[in-house]
Amino acid sequence: MRRYTAMAMTAAMLLATACGGDDGTGVRTIEEGGSGSVSGSGSGSGPASGSASGSGTATESGSASGTATESGSASGSGSGPAAAVDPGEADEQVAVLLSEHIVEPEPASVPAGLIGFAADNVGELEHELYIARAGSADELPLADDGSVEEDDVPDADFIGEIEDIPAGEEAAAAFQMEPGTYVLFCNIVEDDIVHFAEGMHAEFTVE
Repeated sequence: MRRYTAMAMTAAMLLATACGGDDGTGVRTIEEGGSGSVSGSGSGSGPASGSASGSGTATESGSASGTATESGSASGSGSGPAAAVDPGEADEQVAVLLSEHIVEPEPASVPAGLIGFAADNVGELEHELYIARAGSADELPLADDGSVEEDDVPDADFIGEIEDIPAGEEAAAAFQMEPGTYVLFCNIVEDDIVHFAEGMHAEFTVE
């Protein structure tokens, strides 16, 4: 788990094509002065119902909970240093193709501002989209196994991450980005396959 990060899992931030329950996909960011929210609901059967709500502030994320005798719902919001942004509000949109073992952004260069990334995992394995400021993939700090040592990426260079995108699914998030050169990559290591070392990285330019 990266230092000072948060996971935001609202429907506005993530777009998944498969039906069913939570697949574990999430967004991690570091943004000073940002805000984030989480929400949840539950239901049951019986003669009684109830609801609860709450709000507050927190270092990384906000939450609230409510209970009732048989059924209930709860929602909450908070503010903190880490948050992703609704991709629908982005100034620019980038489609990122993920597969074994490629990362292909289209377009590969956009103007600075709020940039939305729609990651489409067309491969057979789970992938992720990690965004870091770097001149090239060769400049990123590596662990002994050839993956990127995420703890050694400076906080100022870590832009965000869309985590754990199952095969055949999509996820999206938006991040505020300044002019510079960035690297988009997958840093998953599974069954001795180091996705980054296999070539899952691409340069991306913000003008």
